[in-house]
Amino acid sequence: MARRDERTAAARALGETGRIGAHRDGDICPLCKQPVDTVVKPRKVLGAFVPSYSAGPCHNPRCSACVEEQP
Repeated sequence: MARRDERTAAARALGETGRIGAHRDGDICPLCKQPVDTVVKPRKVLGAFVPSYSAGPCHNPRCSACVEEQP
């Protein structure tokens, strides 16, 4: 029974789409409080690369922290 609960918790963590999505709880712009994308970067830990998740740039045009899109 514990094994099934672990799988259910893991599925819930991945979200409805089955992958880590564009928004996680807590990833918001500190200035405008709008949700931002999640950025995944590799980080080396004990000789192995593991994903490091962080908040991405803000794309709200009314925010002073807004990042211009590159053409």
